[in-house]
Amino acid sequence: MKTFQRLPTNKLFYKKYAYKISTTAEKKEFPALWNTFFQLKYSTNLKFKHRFENQSCSFFSEDRDTYQQLIEVLDKFIVETWEPKNQTELEFLKNNRKQTIVKQYPHKAYTHKIFLKIMSPEQRSNLVQWIEKYPKDTFKISETTKRYLEGGRYWTRTPFILVKTPQMFTLTALAFNDSIKSSEEFVLRENIK
Repeated sequence: MKTFQRLPTNKLFYKKYAYKISTTAEKKEFPALWNTFFQLKYSTNLKFKHRFENQSCSFFSEDRDTYQQLIEVLDKFIVETWEPKNQTELEFLKNNRKQTIVKQYPHKAYTHKIFLKIMSPEQRSNLVQWIEKYPKDTFKISETTKRYLEGGRYWTRTPFILVKTPQMFTLTALAFNDSIKSSEEFVLRENIK
């Protein structure tokens, strides 16, 4: 059996799957990976989601049994896998789909992440003015998001801001509900019981 990196699942993949297997193959081995995929997909009763990118394929599963069976079959192609550390974390992930398990908060301080929709220049300006009313460390904004918010034509794929407290997250969500695409809350792994 090949050795590969096993990582803890921090949030559900596609808001549904707790288990992920990342595979890859060199150009000459890719047909074998492709054939293995087709056998798994059409010759077994295993239920999984897959995603091909170039010469890699990721497999996603909701249950541990399917995950283990996929590992056995895909062994020589596996680069890394993700799985919940224990049953408690699995239940937490399934019951808290908008939360992400972390070892420590981003930048050791921020409890929430807000993903922004594509906004008009006026909406962006209003958000910047509103953020500037609060102490500087209340929000953490990446350089690309700053350029997006301040620039007329700058575009970024996923603009986001980090928010320091749950109370400020709620206030921001109420004030700019129409500009928020989604959000997630960070939960310390040590607090999951």
